[in-house]
Amino acid sequence: MSGTPIKGDITLLGAPGTAAGSPDHFATQAVHASQSQTMPGTATGQKQIDAQPSTGSVTFTYSCTFFCDNKAKSIAAGTSVSTNEGKQYTTQKAITVSSPQGSASVQVKAVQPGPGGNTEAHTISNINNTRDFNLSVDNPQATTGGADPRTATVIQQSDIDGIRDVYAKDALPQVTDQLTSKAQGLKLVLVGNGVQATATADHKVGEEVSGFTVTIKVSGDGVAFDDKAVKQMMKSTLQHKLQSGTQLTSNVNLTYEAIDATADGHITLNGHASGFSTPVFLENNIRGHLKGMSPSKAHAFLQSLPNVVDARVTQSPFGLPWLPLFSSRISLKIQEVSGSPSS
Repeated sequence: MSGTPIKGDITLLGAPGTAAGSPDHFATQAVHASQSQTMPGTATGQKQIDAQPSTGSVTFTYSCTFFCDNKAKSIAAGTSVSTNEGKQYTTQKAITVSSPQGSASVQVKAVQPGPGGNTEAHTISNINNTRDFNLSVDNPQATTGGADPRTATVIQQSDIDGIRDVYAKDALPQVTDQLTSKAQGLKLVLVGNGVQATATADHKVGEEVSGFTVTIKVSGDGVAFDDKAVKQMMKSTLQHKLQSGTQLTSNVNLTYEAIDATADGHITLNGHASGFSTPVFLENNIRGHLKGMSPSKAHAFLQSLPNVVDARVTQSPFGLPWLPLFSSRISLKIQEVSGSPSS
């Protein structure tokens, strides 16, 4: 007996707490698992550091005794000051100094980078390109920070990634197993890219450090649901497409693709159901019609039934010119064969 192809597509929506009974909604459970560890890291990157200028602070003082105009004196950004040995510095912002008596401090930076710009306290005493003898300058503290160019050891991305990968090698399957266990035998669909490892360092890439730490977190989310219940919903879609007097054969194909799974337990399934339908034969009626019929007429009758590809009549233990007169002595065996769109 050949079946007539039948198929149907259905979009199923899953969510936590969904009540049974809806034809396209099913219940889900959101599952989560994670583990983390903080591990030490070693910087291996190399970075060229330019020569650094010396920096510090100077104080400008205005002291006028005779013929004073009492107007505040402006000191422009970039004003040049120096030591008696010729070390040059410039001010980093504009300031004003009260008159006739007043003082104000400002940051300065050496014109030439390198350790030669470092100078002791009270050595910056010259204001270059000024004729105001009432204005003086001094550095209360030594200037520092001047340094030669050098190669620094800094954090590079591979220093962090290497630690992450070592930890993740064992942690990824462990967290995956935890998710499977929490699903408690239900179908599990992982959210996004599945279980992932992330690394967070206490210093940034490119920083010069003697040591650093990296916190590795391996985590994943999933959506769990009853696979059998979902496939029954898909099968019901086919059954609603059946014509009156037909039934589904046993070889039903049910597949689906999971999309839009979210960590809160929502998921969408694109389902595809296909199979074959055959007429519902009333076996009692058929046996009643066959009783007392000759084998050849019985064969012709069976062959004329809808969707019957081949009919055979056999008698046991020996053949007679007619079938039994009682329908209870007649056995029917219906065997399905795969159909196709061209059947």
